[in-house]
Amino acid sequence: MKVAVEAICRRDANLITADVAIQFMMKKLRQSDLELAKRMYDELKVRILERRTVWSDVASYLYYGNDNELDGHSAGYFVKSSKTAITSSLKILHDIVTDTQSVSSDVIALEIDDESTQMSEAVLPDISLESELDLAINKARNYKIDETQNDGPSRVFRDSRAAAVAAIKKEMSIMESLGSRGKMLKPLLEMLMTVPPCTVESERAFSSANNFCRKIRTNLGDESLNALVFLKYYFNKLK
Repeated sequence: MKVAVEAICRRDANLITADVAIQFMMKKLRQSDLELAKRMYDELKVRILERRTVWSDVASYLYYGNDNELDGHSAGYFVKSSKTAITSSLKILHDIVTDTQSVSSDVIALEIDDESTQMSEAVLPDISLESELDLAINKARNYKIDETQNDGPSRVFRDSRAAAVAAIKKEMSIMESLGSRGKMLKPLLEMLMTVPPCTVESERAFSSANNFCRKIRTNLGDESLNALVFLKYYFNKLK
């Protein structure tokens, strides 16, 4: 639990590494014979199904080049989003990039894949949990697909709505068959990879601000408080 939470809370964490950490944690809990581990596994599985969104599946789909790579789906840890939901989410991201419309906060429906198979168990040497999780995260980080075979449409972000959806679907088909991202899908993945998997970073900022804004400093303005927090991190990095 501890090593997984620390991995999710890293400053360089993203939706892909967060999924890897969650899979690692759930796998270890399921392998344990302790009653507490079994109870934690059951409770965490329910919470993950409640809290994980379609955007993690979209990031995984674009990152790995298909929607079947993520072991968490086959192991039953995650809800598998439908291809329709993924396509709709990609269209929303496309609209964000092109500023063609305001993005609504409507919830995208997910389809539950009832298939549940066991994760393949790899035989690893006797190493610490931290090292084993680092290996899993590094494996995901180093995963690459060929991006030279798919040039995509020449006018990437200037098509009409109908043409944009058609172009997205075409690039999805090319990516699934050839394993290469086009000009339209690549920037959408880059956008998703900037999404933090948790709110720890903002909580760090609040904690730092709280060190300065105390009862005797309640008259500090926003700009002064922002400057103090910035200077603190700046001089800490110089050490």
